Amino acid sequence: MDKALVSIIIPTYRGQDVIGRALHSALEQTYTNIEIIIVDDNNPYSQERKATESVLASYMTERRVVYLKHSENKNGAAARNTGIKFAHGKYIAFLDDDDWFLPTKIERQVNYLERHPEFNAVYCLAQRNGVHIDTLPYEGNATKHLLLMEAKMFTPSLMFLTQALRSIKGFDESFRRHQDYELLLRFFKANYQIGCLKEVLLELGTGGNDNNPNSHSMLQLKECFLNKFASEIEAVDSIEHGFRNKTLALHYGMVLIPYFREGEYKKALQLFRLYFMLSPYYFTMGLRKRVKLFLLNRIHCSKKIM
Repeated sequence: MDKALVSIIIPTYRGQDVIGRALHSALEQTYTNIEIIIVDDNNPYSQERKATESVLASYMTERRVVYLKHSENKNGAAARNTGIKFAHGKYIAFLDDDDWFLPTKIERQVNYLERHPEFNAVYCLAQRNGVHIDTLPYEGNATKHLLLMEAKMFTPSLMFLTQALRSIKGFDESFRRHQDYELLLRFFKANYQIGCLKEVLLELGTGGNDNNPNSHSMLQLKECFLNKFASEIEAVDSIEHGFRNKTLALHYGMVLIPYFREGEYKKALQLFRLYFMLSPYYFTMGLRKRVKLFLLNRIHCSKKIM
C-alpha cells in the first residue's frame, strides 16, 4: 500500500537567517512522501522578502518544495491557512522557520496515527538547546489543560488529519498570539481527540519575532481569548469549582510585565487588585511565564546582534 502524503507547512516572516535550516530538516526526514509548503509572509518589496527568495532559490528544483508568497504581510495564522488550503496530503504538519524537526519526526507521527484511528491529531515532545522541555503528556480532550496553559502542544509538534483541520476551518486569523491554543480549543470543541507520541522529535529555536507585545495589545488578546472560550471555562468550573478564578488569574497575571515595562504602574496595580486574590498561585504563575518569555526573547535578540 502506498504511504500517505504528508504536507509540511512552513510560514516564514523575517526568517531569512533560519529558514534554510528548517527546510533542510524537513527534506532530511526518513519519511519521504512529503510536500513542503513554504508560505512567505514578508511584504513583497521588503529586504526580508528578497533575502528569503535568495535563500530558497537553490531549493526550487526540489520537486517536494512549493514556495507561496503573500501579496502583503498578514500574520502567522493567515500564512498557515494559505498552506492548509494548498495542501494535498492526508496529514498536515507545521514547522516554524526558527525550529527544526529531528529526522524521524514525520515517520513516527504517521505511524502513530495509522495505528491509533481514535485520534485525529498527534503531538510529540520537544527540546531546546538539546534540553528536554518538561511536560506532562495529555491525550484525548485537553481543553482544561490548554486553558491553564499546562499542555505544551507547540505548533511544530503537531500533526493533524487534514480533514479534521479543514472541518474547523483552520486558524483564526484575528488572533495575533495564542493561535495554537485557539485552534486546539476549537478542535476539542468539535469532539476531536489528540494523542501524544512520548518522544522528543522537535528542536525549538530560542524565540521568534515580536515576543513582547505592548500592554494594550496584550490585554486585548487576553480579553478576546477569555471571552471566546467563556463557555468552556464555565463548563469546567461547574465540575471543578474555582477553575474560572484560576484561569482569569493566570492570564491577567501575564499582562503585568508589559505594563511595568512601559511604566504604566497604576494600570498594573489595578490588574493586581482585580485578579491576584482570585488565585495568588496562578496569578504569580502567569507572571513567571511572561518573565520567562521576555528573557527568552532578550537572549534571542542578543544572539542576533552577536
